[in-house]
Amino acid sequence: MLTGATPSEPARPHKQPLVGVTVLDFGQIYAAPYATLLLALNGATVIKVEPLHGEPLRKRNAVKETGADLPFYILNSNKRGVTLNLKDPRGLQLAWRLTALADVVVENFRPGMMESYGLGAAAMRERHPQLIYASCSGYGKTGAYRDLPAMDLTIQAMCGVMTSTGYPENAPVKAGPAIADFLGGIHLYGAITTALYRRAVTGEGSTVDVAMLEAVYPSLMSNLGLYLGARTPPPDRTGNRHGGLAVAPYNVFPTLDGHIAIITVS
Repeated sequence: MLTGATPSEPARPHKQPLVGVTVLDFGQIYAAPYATLLLALNGATVIKVEPLHGEPLRKRNAVKETGADLPFYILNSNKRGVTLNLKDPRGLQLAWRLTALADVVVENFRPGMMESYGLGAAAMRERHPQLIYASCSGYGKTGAYRDLPAMDLTIQAMCGVMTSTGYPENAPVKAGPAIADFLGGIHLYGAITTALYRRAVTGEGSTVDVAMLEAVYPSLMSNLGLYLGARTPPPDRTGNRHGGLAVAPYNVFPTLDGHIAIITVS
């Protein structure tokens, strides 16, 4: 097993790359909590901040027989937790005290909500210039769509995932998994770690803004290629065939004991 030690040196214990990084996590539901879970799994100290009644995902705990409570426990494992009432001056003061300890602040509220508490990126980074303030929203903090409500389903509808999923003779269908939420979370994690590297090199903090809509577009690469390259409009939905109709065989075929997925790439 490689330990990084030379034969003349004693083996050093493994150290996770983000040990020593403190993250203040205002995230809720899936996107931001997944990003901060990845940070925690890589050694960061993550402090999850919830309102007094808990974040919205906790409300699904009432239907435990469906397993609806499991995502909260998974996405918020390896984190520490506090509750704060940001509408109370005492809660706001505690939030600022926690911010002074943080390297990274993460949130995925609708644009403008953190600013309404006085906790937006500009205010935080004015006090703490080396802070990395990272946010994720449906459409980003600028642009014509910034104030539109956004959840995984609506992002799938807006970006074209539902147009490309299913069969042309049927209605649009969403992708089964919550791909917009988790692709947004992955992009948020990547942006945060990139900002941490930049700070290590330059000493400068950053403001990170991730839009779920933009995070999903690369997954439509095959479909976009067909749409932009075809001389005639392509079918909206290609079923289980390749999204760009560029690979065959590429499908799910029936067998005696179920189905088999086959792709042949030359």
